[in-house]
Amino acid sequence: MAEIPGLSTFESAELYQTFEKQAREAGVQPAYAVEQEMDMRLHQIKPTADTASLAALQKLGYAYYVKIEVEGKEAEETYSHATAEEVAEARQKMAQGVVQRAPDPTKARLTFSLYTTDERRLIYSQVTTTEMSSLPLPENDGDQSSVNLSSAAMAIQKAMTKGTKKLLANCK
Repeated sequence: MAEIPGLSTFESAELYQTFEKQAREAGVQPAYAVEQEMDMRLHQIKPTADTASLAALQKLGYAYYVKIEVEGKEAEETYSHATAEEVAEARQKMAQGVVQRAPDPTKARLTFSLYTTDERRLIYSQVTTTEMSSLPLPENDGDQSSVNLSSAAMAIQKAMTKGTKKLLANCK
């Protein structure tokens, strides 16, 4: 697996650990390109999916190359408060089929690309999206508060777990 562009080295390493744990449980022995950097440089391999790099990875004994990209992440810590009258009005509108716009959720979208080194081509691709919505908290007087404290990092981590599970299940 290559380092994930657009994230810090630490964040990318954390996501690799998530990937590694799930892959090992599925019987796959992954390697992280950052940890193999000296070996890759010695063999003039770039952490890309070009045909020359895939051929060189095959010579080193790697059967697959996984590239993960964060295509979108949005996060805003939100807090809102609605009075009992506003809550009753919203419920009435929902009963009438009028849908109100919810506060913006925290979102992350990851693209997983799996390349085979022997054929030197993309064999599997998937996009995994995760949304983490605000949590409504009813109050004793009938009022309601909503809070979303999830971060972009939390959404990315959840998308990584979900996407890795799908990747391993679909590529047996």
